[in-house]
Amino acid sequence: MTENAVVIVAYARTPFARAGGALSALPAHRLGALAVDELLRRAAVDPEQVDGLYAGLGLAAGVRAPAREIVLASALADATPSLAVNRAACSGMTALGLALRELALGTAGLIVCGGCDSASHTPLPAQREPPAQSAAEALALGISPAMQQAWAARSIACFRAADEAGYLHAERFRTEDCATDEVTPAGGDAAAAAAHGATAQAADGAAFLLLATARKAAQLGLEPLARIAGYAQAAGEPALDASVAVAATRQ
Repeated sequence: MTENAVVIVAYARTPFARAGGALSALPAHRLGALAVDELLRRAAVDPEQVDGLYAGLGLAAGVRAPAREIVLASALADATPSLAVNRAACSGMTALGLALRELALGTAGLIVCGGCDSASHTPLPAQREPPAQSAAEALALGISPAMQQAWAARSIACFRAADEAGYLHAERFRTEDCATDEVTPAGGDAAAAAAHGATAQAADGAAFLLLATARKAAQLGLEPLARIAGYAQAAGEPALDASVAVAATRQ
C-alpha cells in the first residue's frame, strides 16, 4: 500500500429509528455529533488532528449550516472546516467521495465523513416518483410482486437474525441520548414489513467514517481497516434509479 492510499481507520453509527420514534427528540446535527464523538473515541485521536468534516444530510429543517452545527456540537475543534452535502439518497456517499479526493490530493491527512438525518424534523415533499416495486418491474421483467415481497421478507429476517446474533454490535453504539434498539421497516414482523415494501423508510440516525492517508495513519498509529479503491458518480431516470449503481460500477 502506498503512503498516498486512502484508508478507513474507524467507523461508528447510531441505531436507526423510524420518524416520530425513539430518536425524534434529536435533530440531525445532534445525531451527527454523537456519531462523530464516538468515532473519535474509538480511534483515540486528538480532535485537533482532524482536517475537516464532510456530512451528507437531508433537508435539516431549521438549521442554516448543519455541518457547522455538527462541528460545534461535537468534540471537534471549532476551527475544523466543514461542508454539508444534500444529494437525496447518496449524500453520505458523496461526502465520502469528497473526502477521498482531498486526501488523495494530499491537501488533508485525516477527515471525518458520513451522513445523518432526522426525518422527524424534516418536512417530506410529496411523492413524485413511482413506487420502488414499479421501478423493479420495469427493470427486471419476470420478477413478480410476490417474488419481491418474498425477497423483502427474507432480507428483513436475515437482518433481524444478524442483529440478534450480535453481528451489528461493532458498528452501532448507544449513549444516554441515543439508546434505542434498531427498528426494521414497518415493524418487527417480516411479513408485514414486506407487505409495506422493504424500501428505504423515513428514519432518524447517523453514521460516520474516519478516513486517513496511509501515511497519516502510520504516523498516528492507526490500523487501516480497509482501503478505498475508487469512487464514481452517476445519475439516471428517476423511475429507474435502481439501475444507477450499474452505471457507477462501469465507470
